[in-house]
Amino acid sequence: SIRNLLDRVDILGYGPTHPRVAVVVVGDDRSKILSSVESVFRNTDLNRLFVVCAVMDGVASDPELVSDLQAIDAGAVPHWHGLRPDVHAAGVTSEEEHGKKVHVFSKKR
Repeated sequence: SIRNLLDRVDILGYGPTHPRVAVVVVGDDRSKILSSVESVFRNTDLNRLFVVCAVMDGVASDPELVSDLQAIDAGAVPHWHGLRPDVHAAGVTSEEEHGKKVHVFSKKR
């Protein structure tokens, strides 16, 4: 299960024996998508995350959700790099920015 994968101690770092991961979160409930993506960022070494895709199934585009997910991507929630915890204050400088990992898709039924 994904929970067991993310709980593993060897999730730290990446390389030939520790590949990066892509996470896809699919749902139709805005709050559940947001909390799932936030949980991924809080509990996974950002060095291991390649991409996080949030797919809103059966829902039209939600600009507020996109904005909230971009804030998580920019460091608004506590996260970590290896064993170093990290959280960004408002007004992140370019030296503190991470690569853009979150991508949002919507598919209206």
